[in-house]
Formats: sequence, structure tokens, C-alpha cells
Amino acid sequence: MARRAKPKKITAAEKRELKSLARKALFLWKAVVRKNAGKRCQVVGCKKTKRLQSHHIESYSMNRGLRYDQRNGILLCTRHHKFGRVSAHKSFFFMNDLLRNNFEHDRWDFLIAHYLDEVEITIPYLKEQIARLERLMGE
Repeated sequence: MARRAKPKKITAAEKRELKSLARKALFLWKAVVRKNAGKRCQVVGCKKTKRLQSHHIESYSMNRGLRYDQRNGILLCTRHHKFGRVSAHKSFFFMNDLLRNNFEHDRWDFLIAHYLDEVEITIPYLKEQIARLERLMGE
């Protein structure tokens, strides 16, 4: 595996801007996931429309390349997200079954094809992601 180049030193002002843009991008990502889900839990048979949480299918912390991609998101009620015995954070098989049986296969294929993508989180990258997510919110 190729070694990552050392990131260049950034100023305190750039760090603040990166943090602010990342927060905005994540907020927009959550809104797009919620909009695409019709503002209801996406587990078949669950009718909950309150206390919904956007969940990264492929880990938010481990996969920067999919962090702001709406195809890597699913909207779940708190029970199916974290607290139920069968929930996204407690059962790989629950998520695997949910995705394979209830979502279009091109989404699954996309996630498989891109789960190892590496991107550098830069100010221009975040601005590009924000613009893309804002367009999706406007559709």
C-alpha cells in the first residue's frame, strides 16, 4: 500500500475554517439523508417519524471518501440506530440484511466499490461537497 504524503502545515485560521466547513457539510449530509428517506425510519415495518438519526453505513470515522456521500446514509429511529438489540451499531447482520433486501443494488455496489477510497479533507474539497449537497437539497 502506498504511503500517504505528509499533510502540509495549516494555520489556525485554516483549521477553524476546515472545522466550520466540515460541520456544515455534515449538517447538509444529514438533511439530504432525511429528505431522501421521506423523513421516516427506513427499516421495513417501522413507522417512526420522530427521533430519527442519519447513520453512516460505512463508518464516518474510517472512510473519508464516503463521509459526505448521501448513498452512504440511512435514516433510522433511535431503536434501529443504536438502542435496539438489532440495530445498526449492534448487529452487522441487521445492517447487511437491511441493505441487501431493501435498497437498490447499485447503491450497495457503489459502497463496495468505494469503501477504500481515500480523500484528503481540504477546504476546496469541503466547499465542493457543500455545493453538491445544497444542490441535492434543492431538488
